Amino acid sequence: MNWTTLKQLMNEKVIVLDGAMGTELQKKGMPPGVCPELWALEHPDVLLDIQQGYVKTGARVIYTATFGANRIKLEEFGLGDRVTEINCRLARLSRQAAGQHALVAGDMSSTGRYIHPIGDLSFEETVEVYKEQVRGLLEGGVDLFIIETMTDIQEARAALLAVKESCDLPVWVTMTFEEGERTLTGTDPVTALITLQSLGADVVGCNCSTGPDKMVSIIEHMKPYAKVPLLAKPNAGLPKLVNGMTVFDMEPEEFGRYASLLAQVGANLIGGCCGTSAEYVAEVARNVEGIKPLPPSKHQGSAITSARKTVFIGAGNPFVVVGERINPTGKPSLQEALKQKRYAYVRQLAVEQVEKGADVLDVNVGMPGIDEPGTMVDVIDTLVTAVDAPLCLDSSNIEALERGLRIYPGRALVNSISLEKDKIEKLLPVAAKYGAMFILLPLTDEGVPLTAQERQRVVEKVFERAVLLGYQKEDIVVDGLVMAVSSNQEQAVETLNLIGWCSNSFGCNTIVGLSNVSFGLPERGWLNAAFLAMAMGKGLTMAIVNPLSQTVMNVKMASEVLLGRDVYSQRYIKYFRQVGRSQGENRIEVQDDKPRSVEYNAEKGRSQYQDGAAGSADKGGRDGRKNVKQGVDDSATHITEDVLGGILKETESRAAIRDDVGKSTLNGAAEKEKAAQQVFDAVVKGDHHGIVPIVKDALALGIAPRILMDEYLIPAITHVGELFERKEYFLPQLLMSAEAMKKAFEHLEPLLQEEAASAGAKEKKMKVILATVKGDIHDIGKNIVALMLRNHGFEVIDLGKDVGAETIIEKAKETGARIIGLSALMTTTMVQMKEVIELAKKEGLKCKFMVGGAAVTQQFADEIGADGYAEDANGAVKLAKRLVEEG
Repeated sequence: MNWTTLKQLMNEKVIVLDGAMGTELQKKGMPPGVCPELWALEHPDVLLDIQQGYVKTGARVIYTATFGANRIKLEEFGLGDRVTEINCRLARLSRQAAGQHALVAGDMSSTGRYIHPIGDLSFEETVEVYKEQVRGLLEGGVDLFIIETMTDIQEARAALLAVKESCDLPVWVTMTFEEGERTLTGTDPVTALITLQSLGADVVGCNCSTGPDKMVSIIEHMKPYAKVPLLAKPNAGLPKLVNGMTVFDMEPEEFGRYASLLAQVGANLIGGCCGTSAEYVAEVARNVEGIKPLPPSKHQGSAITSARKTVFIGAGNPFVVVGERINPTGKPSLQEALKQKRYAYVRQLAVEQVEKGADVLDVNVGMPGIDEPGTMVDVIDTLVTAVDAPLCLDSSNIEALERGLRIYPGRALVNSISLEKDKIEKLLPVAAKYGAMFILLPLTDEGVPLTAQERQRVVEKVFERAVLLGYQKEDIVVDGLVMAVSSNQEQAVETLNLIGWCSNSFGCNTIVGLSNVSFGLPERGWLNAAFLAMAMGKGLTMAIVNPLSQTVMNVKMASEVLLGRDVYSQRYIKYFRQVGRSQGENRIEVQDDKPRSVEYNAEKGRSQYQDGAAGSADKGGRDGRKNVKQGVDDSATHITEDVLGGILKETESRAAIRDDVGKSTLNGAAEKEKAAQQVFDAVVKGDHHGIVPIVKDALALGIAPRILMDEYLIPAITHVGELFERKEYFLPQLLMSAEAMKKAFEHLEPLLQEEAASAGAKEKKMKVILATVKGDIHDIGKNIVALMLRNHGFEVIDLGKDVGAETIIEKAKETGARIIGLSALMTTTMVQMKEVIELAKKEGLKCKFMVGGAAVTQQFADEIGADGYAEDANGAVKLAKRLVEEG
């Protein structure tokens, strides 16, 4: 059997995969704490017996026992120099077990560390770690690769690129989703699917994490957009402790019945993960026999993604607003921020635009005097944790676009590719390699075609080249090429004609850079809004605009209603209900073409940026509008971009946000409240770049360090925890907020100690011991818990990973810690928690135990006598506080 044969077979039947490896090795005598890969090599007969059992019961593909055989994981066991050897030898054993009856998939999984910006591992280092493992598996003769149990889409991308840049073998990728159908870092199933299949995965799916009942919904959500076969490999239900051993609560017969249901909703390949065995595989094979598989779709739709969100374009979807403001052209304050690498300002521009209705953010950092490729990478790293909106990478620098596409954790939109030689020959293959959508700009080396017909011919020629690289019409967006009507009025009509042709004849999405049309004319907002309505009438699906322009956003919402794109006017009603609440019924705003100007509002007694769309004006619109009541100019006072640049230099935090106009009208209390609120906001928004200057500003106004800590910082991080608990925030936002809190606390800590000393008191923190139990080398979750506990005022004694029961108990006696937190990721090591708790009781230790980890449940915690179970870091903080109160 080979990959071609298997693909043909997939058209006829559901493909059966193997079952678990780790839990089976444990059953066969593998002790806790050893390296599973090394133990399998030292007991080849055990490995062959397990894998041959899977083949005999119907598995067409078996996974190598190399789940953790990357350098980072093997280094934990002192085996980092044996990566190639271990992977090669294990692959050859699987090859022997498979014979001629099954294919061998080279198994790769997480390194156990997160990639920058939420972790300390660089993207390129991660790719190289996986390439090293790939070389060993190739040497061992694998037929394909499986990247499995991934919790972070960026790490999955790194592994996928490592395989694709090393060989031409097929590569499958499966993610692990939690209860809310999100990965630990917040990626939903559809976003994962579109990101991975666009990057070149041959099969996508999910494994581990849940039983098959919960996996049905995940496959069902993916199927309409899947251009590749879908894979499902669930656990055998949930783990529990029986006679000191971890077992799973779903029997083979029930598991097999769910396999049938998974096939019916669209899974093309089905196997088992933790807790399954050859018996389970036999039941899968029996239950899917005769089921005609649902084939992949030929289309996924026009879609771009971030790590946590998908935006669909055209085809009955809402009109897409692309925020234009991250572009340094004509913006001195942004230019200065980019030169000085003060990315807090860039972050704020992104947050504002998303708050005002931007669905996608255009990112352009091109300007003289900077390293554009390096700056593009820095800005992407800043934005991917700040907002969920997908990014449109905008540059004429091919290296900047390539480096940006490589590290962007989603499917980006490239702005733009034309028929110009460099773009069509160099940039188009780069965009295709990374699976990006692109804006097709109808330009040639000869210049701008003046008529719609000439532009149509350019569109067709570029698309012909794109098709050769696998592109479809749904993967491109044609730029209408908007020209200034001040110099040539006929050009507006030509743009509209091109949009109409793309929409009605050629069949693709379209976009315009809206503000170009009004260049050189007064009252530009009216021209922009009128042209937007006309273009939408021709079928326009996207526009690059300033979302803080309320006139443009109002016209966009109204046009969707009139064109039948907003069913029952639901979005329109919701939008204007918010606008009405925040701005009043009789007030409209007009763009006046003065970028990012500020207006003093006498009624509020302070300077403020006027909002452009739904939401409170206090949250900060920045598009330079003036109020107009019934069409009469208020003659508002404006501050230019140059002054904002001065403010930016004054402080890195909230650059161009906190202006000094009108400060004299603020009384001291209001000024302090505003500054303290900015401290709170900086933590909630994860502004770790800017929080220290914000804290300094608050202290300079006379706010006591203890007040900032107790009344703003602690409530802020608590609120972040609540957002995380409600699945409104995910791990990246949690980590960024925790980092902001940490930096603020580090600045305040000496001042707090001074306060305590002057009051004659010494602050006493509650001590908590944290440890990953013996045999378990995973500590990401524990480290996050430690960070959050410290942010909430606990003294954390972190013993690290693979810690024995005796060491934990001795440290508790030595330090007098009242709480011990135990972590375990693997089902094979979670039983060690019970040993620690029993030893504590034997030693007469009066402390509380809290437990957590991927495989741990409340039921398991109750069975081993723990005092509490925490599902995540926020839960651990709440639990620790409760245990302290209980004494």
